[in-house]
Amino acid sequence: MKTQLVFLLGESNVGKDTVGAVFIKHGYTRVSFADLVKEEYAKLHSIPLEQLHEPGEMKEKHRPGVIEYAEAKRKSNPYYWLEKAF
Repeated sequence: MKTQLVFLLGESNVGKDTVGAVFIKHGYTRVSFADLVKEEYAKLHSIPLEQLHEPGEMKEKHRPGVIEYAEAKRKSNPYYWLEKAF
């Protein structure tokens, strides 16, 4: 049996997690690149990870830094996040 991959892409707050929950109910496994990015960024900057997951001022304050961090990692190795996730 071939492995099936479904990628959910979209802007912030468009319902990716909501749609993803439906896939999980049907036996899919969730892999979130954003979660991996936030986890590494939080450790690097000694920030409680919850602050990067919960909507609010702290998440928005760090959003540009998280994006910059993710882009820098991908620039140094285009497969960095894929390798981490799988």
